[in-house]
Amino acid sequence: MDLVALLKSHFLCHLIFCYVFIASGLIINTIQLFTLLLWPVNKQLFRKINCRLSYCVSSHLHDPDNHDGVITHLEPDILECEVKWALGSIAVNKASGGDGIPVELF
Repeated sequence: MDLVALLKSHFLCHLIFCYVFIASGLIINTIQLFTLLLWPVNKQLFRKINCRLSYCVSSHLHDPDNHDGVITHLEPDILECEVKWALGSIAVNKASGGDGIPVELF
């Protein structure tokens, strides 16, 4: 049994990961609260620190290397009225997009 499967199967490991996630979030939010004291003194430094701390919080939530097969971004289906509009635009020598590029360029 590999190490990853072993860690996934134990409840205590999940509990520790949850505790670390919550504790680190609370620490970062507390630091953000204390940076409010910096706002009247130096707004530029306040913005830099707050931007970095916000990145720390959001990096906890997003894992760019998570390729588990879950589709997160879906495009809506093409509607019949969109196809009719595109064909009508081609008839008057305009592209189907909103940029107005002539059809001859495609």
